[in-house]
Amino acid sequence: MHPTQAAPQASVSTSERRWARMPGHLLAAAVGATRRTYRIRLRPLLPRSFDRATTQVAHACWNAPRALRKRLTPAADRVAYDGSTFGWRLARLLLASSKNHAFLDRAWIPWMFRLTPPGWRTPLARRLLSLSPHFYVHQWTNRYPAGRARREILMCEHQRNAASRKEICDKLMRPYLLPRMTVLDFGCGPGFLASEVSAHVAQVIGTDISRGVVACARQLHELSHVTFVANRMSGLTGISDNSIDLVYSFAVFQHLLKEQTRTYFAEFSRVLKPGGRGVCHTILFTPEVEQAVIQRACATRGLRQHLTDILYDLLTGRPRDGGWVKRRVDVRMVYFTAEEIESMLRSAGFRDIKITPVSFLADFDDDIGREQLLTFRR
Repeated sequence: MHPTQAAPQASVSTSERRWARMPGHLLAAAVGATRRTYRIRLRPLLPRSFDRATTQVAHACWNAPRALRKRLTPAADRVAYDGSTFGWRLARLLLASSKNHAFLDRAWIPWMFRLTPPGWRTPLARRLLSLSPHFYVHQWTNRYPAGRARREILMCEHQRNAASRKEICDKLMRPYLLPRMTVLDFGCGPGFLASEVSAHVAQVIGTDISRGVVACARQLHELSHVTFVANRMSGLTGISDNSIDLVYSFAVFQHLLKEQTRTYFAEFSRVLKPGGRGVCHTILFTPEVEQAVIQRACATRGLRQHLTDILYDLLTGRPRDGGWVKRRVDVRMVYFTAEEIESMLRSAGFRDIKITPVSFLADFDDDIGREQLLTFRR
């Protein structure tokens, strides 16, 4: 769908409507209670001049973020960024940010799902996933008209992700899937691709570095033969040696550091059965561009600049390149050369290594159609 076209209508359940309205009701109740307390308890005790000054300061504080954001954001970027709200940017910074690129990796998120009523868990999962830069990437763009209900936008983004992963399964993964296979989905995210692949194999194990994202995947896909596991950066702990027939990964390795990629390739060799295969999506680029990206992503700054970056992001919705906030809330891109990929795989003990442009295999409207598919065998 072209970005300027109207987005599809999404069906929203009654429980999702209640969940979407609950934060607004709680905020309205809190504001109302504060106003009543001030009007009944404090106002009679204060001079009238102080009351007027307090009212003016409150109005100024309420309107300041919007005014400053409009002044700081370049005019060319306002269409793409004006949709995001201050509250969403603050929640992203507090709940989803990560210096290790493990967005939403919070140990308390699985416990929060256990305490949440069953009818609210799916809408809660969508709300949490919207804070990560990986999944609902069009939620604040002009793909959706102004005034569209937030719950409907998240539903449409959810459906777009599901359709994209179904296309990947049908066009790229089907030739490698057999009914008796045990398959590993490395970097499974919310589990859209694992859910599609599970219809063609015996068992799917989905792993992701983020405990929060894994918890969301469990709520969105309750399938008996799909297991979601949170792995650590040190490796695929919890997966037995020689237990996997096929490992696949999409939109993951371009976000990992090269040392991490070497570690996980060695782990693939450990968990795959002899003769087991791997299918991974990757992006090849020139060393010059890759080095520039790494230097910009790893730039260091002082405490004062960190605070400035946080304020700038909260007011404009556009983290500064190389800043403290951008390194914690935006995706990191790491590019490989074909020689580096082959060297890493051979060092891990793989053979039959092939790097094929995705465009040679299938037509995709997504970015993946301009990238590469890596296949190998133990």
